[in-house]
Amino acid sequence: MNKKSINFWITSNAAVEVVVRCCPYCDGEFYELDDHELEECPLCNVEFDKEPMKQSYDSSTYSLIVDHKTGIPSVIKMSEYEPVERDIDPVTTE
Repeated sequence: MNKKSINFWITSNAAVEVVVRCCPYCDGEFYELDDHELEECPLCNVEFDKEPMKQSYDSSTYSLIVDHKTGIPSVIKMSEYEPVERDIDPVTTE
């Protein structure tokens, strides 16, 4: 599968960090955004009175991008995209 290219130099973007957590009540694994913890388990609906255990970070890296022409946001899986290299003119000093 060929990777699609994306030019991050003309696209507003931000990293999206996904954390895998384990519910202390049902022992089920669920995903949430880092630093945006859930108040209750999405699997068993029990309200957390103790912190769910952090298992790991999702091995995939995601980015939130906004199309600069339409304003429509998208979440992309970075392993499917090849960043476009930025051509930088060499700086000359005199």
